[in-house]
Amino acid sequence: MSERIPKNVALCSATYSAQQVPGSVIIVATGYHLTSGFQVFFEKSKIDVFPPEFTLWHVAPSGLVAQMVTPFSTYTSFSAHEAIERVIIHDEQGRHEIHITPVPDLLEHFKIATKREANGGGGGGGPEPSPRPGPTPKKRHA
Repeated sequence: MSERIPKNVALCSATYSAQQVPGSVIIVATGYHLTSGFQVFFEKSKIDVFPPEFTLWHVAPSGLVAQMVTPFSTYTSFSAHEAIERVIIHDEQGRHEIHITPVPDLLEHFKIATKREANGGGGGGGPEPSPRPGPTPKKRHA
């Protein structure tokens, strides 16, 4: 944020998760506000580090709002081609180190399975599905 933060913009707090998919890390923040109308967003730190650090902010509503608990969810991402273990998030509660869960490259697994099938190796490696149960055919007497 710029040096002059508007009065209705403040640090937010949330629960965080992060996953690494091929080529990217995705960070998700979920939480709630006691009224409706808040806008929640991540800001990438101006510090030149890798992986980048982020800050979670919210913009308070102006005018009339519903007086009810309102959930929110927002995300951000960044490019990463090597494995990343943690990402740093700053919020109203301070500094958080969020563990990044790797997600397998499903497209690569599909390519491998397809190649195995094409080479006669079978698809999934499991047993063949059993036939669907149905009525037993009646024997005909001649």
